[in-house]
Amino acid sequence: MLTKKKLKYFRELLNERLEELLSEANKTVTGMTDHKENLPDPSDRASLESDRNFTLRIRDRE
Repeated sequence: MLTKKKLKYFRELLNERLEELLSEANKTVTGMTDHKENLPDPSDRASLESDRNFTLRIRDRE
């Protein structure tokens, strides 16, 4: 059984980790939406989408 002190410690630890994860997720989404470029070339668009998908897969593993 966890004491109140240990419970408080772990709750704070988990809340800190949650904030870190949410911050990193926000950075990823912001970085992906900052690209307001108009890419008329299909190869450029495909490359951008591939990079985005790769970034999301890496972030999903973290």
